[in-house]
Amino acid sequence: MMHPSALIAFQLQSAIDDRPLTVSPDTTVMAAVKQMNGVDLLQQQLENSDDPARSQRGRIPTSCVLIVDNDRVVGILTDRDIVRLIAQPIDLANLVIRDVMNHPVTVLNEDEFTDLSVGIDLLSQHHIRHLPLLDRHGSLIGLLTRESLQQRSHPNELWREQISKLKQELAERELAQAQLEQTNQELTRSNQLKDEFLTNMSHEFRTPLNAILGMAEGVQEGIFGIVNPAQIQAVKTIEDSSNHLLALINDILDLAKIGAGQIELESSPTDICELCYSSLAFVKQQAIKKQIRLQIQLPPRIPNISIDERRIRQVLINLLNNAVKFTPVGGHIALNVSIESDNTTSSFIRIAVIDTGIGINSTDLHKLFQPFMQVDSALNRQYNGAGLGLALVKGIIEMHGGNVQVRSEIGVGSQFIADLPIPHQESDIAGNIAPQLLEFSQPITDKIDRLNAESLSGQLPRILLAEDNEANIQSISSFLKAKGYHTILARNGLEAINLAQSQLPDLILMDIQMPKMDGLEAIRHIRKQPQLIDIPIVAITALAMSGDREKCLSAGANDYMTKPIKLKQLSITIQQFLGANN
Repeated sequence: MMHPSALIAFQLQSAIDDRPLTVSPDTTVMAAVKQMNGVDLLQQQLENSDDPARSQRGRIPTSCVLIVDNDRVVGILTDRDIVRLIAQPIDLANLVIRDVMNHPVTVLNEDEFTDLSVGIDLLSQHHIRHLPLLDRHGSLIGLLTRESLQQRSHPNELWREQISKLKQELAERELAQAQLEQTNQELTRSNQLKDEFLTNMSHEFRTPLNAILGMAEGVQEGIFGIVNPAQIQAVKTIEDSSNHLLALINDILDLAKIGAGQIELESSPTDICELCYSSLAFVKQQAIKKQIRLQIQLPPRIPNISIDERRIRQVLINLLNNAVKFTPVGGHIALNVSIESDNTTSSFIRIAVIDTGIGINSTDLHKLFQPFMQVDSALNRQYNGAGLGLALVKGIIEMHGGNVQVRSEIGVGSQFIADLPIPHQESDIAGNIAPQLLEFSQPITDKIDRLNAESLSGQLPRILLAEDNEANIQSISSFLKAKGYHTILARNGLEAINLAQSQLPDLILMDIQMPKMDGLEAIRHIRKQPQLIDIPIVAITALAMSGDREKCLSAGANDYMTKPIKLKQLSITIQQFLGANN
């Protein structure tokens, strides 16, 4: 945009007539009039009207003619001069300009001004309508008139015009800013609504799943009576299907949180070898059923790097599960780890999952890392899955600053590669060892003896269960009763506070979303009571979004468990807290 002062100078310059009408002093008035614009109108008025007053009302658009003699401006004849002559009883046919012109003429020499401000002052302050402009030699170079300035470039008009344009531009910018702020507010609100939706859906999905899985686990444990093998198998199917649904819900929530940038990595130095072995052990039983040979290859030395161990384990298990799923009976799966470096000084750990599965067409590789995308519908019907696992793999690895690659050939197999960068301060020692086959062995189940509740205090430990969902109340309370605990039930936060004060339980299991008062507020009130300050509180909630754990712990909870909970894990947690207190 042109600066206002420069714009004024440009527009004033455009107001100068650099080719003004000029005549000699001996030119007749009528000849001068014929050179002026609008002569036909004036001549018609002169020829057709006998009324001088009427002729006087005629207007001539061209306002003057300059009289030049020997390249010098010696006079001027204006439209007003001509109108006055017409009003007088004078024969204009033979009248020459020398006899009627105005002189001396006010002129402005080139040396007298650096811009047009001086000329503007003369025209506005000295009642001059026409100002010839002369060069340093006295020759005519142009004409500046008051009318041209007023019409095109009067400074006040220019500034008003500029102010008007600036105001318009400012108004447009303010409108655009307001629209942008409104859009940002709508986006913020949209994100908030999405977060609220995900939180609510997480709660709504996990709450009934908690009851289903709790009941299934309780039936298998014999809490509700003796069941026959066929019934146990049916309940096991219910449990497996519920866990599959839970995994799908977790994947959807994780993918949504990655897309919204809401996942914060909990990085710490991690033993990559141990991580790989534990991940491979996770799919061991599935591989045994399909007679798939598992192999792991590790370098002799590999540095511990700072990663989110839980998330990278999630990546490895996803890749290994896919390999087992798409590898036929009798196939082979390898988990290879190596230390690589690129053309720069950067090094990275490369983890490759290689299978002898069905393979993928090269034209379909771009679909693999897109959410809810299956390679083809027939494959989708044959192999279960929602198409979320690889999208999560890509998101998690990229959050660690790495990247994911895939190589595949139909009928040969696939190779999925995840590269994790090694910080510069870590040593990048490369080298591989001979492949080692993972030895299959029956899983060793950790056996934790149940705490003998009666031997501790002579009475059953009292556990306050704050829960409003009937199915969860039935599954958890039945399990606690079977494990030798006395259950005190509160159906909302207010009841939990009152029962905690009156019953002084040994431990509190606190749901978070409850009527009348939520669990977080109830925990805060309980922690304000001196006699309740040391009672262990375990938050049991369907809230599983980023920051929910921190909210529970900061409110005063000692631990946090996400629904659906494993009843065995709940029992272990209770034993740990009660054992510590005793």
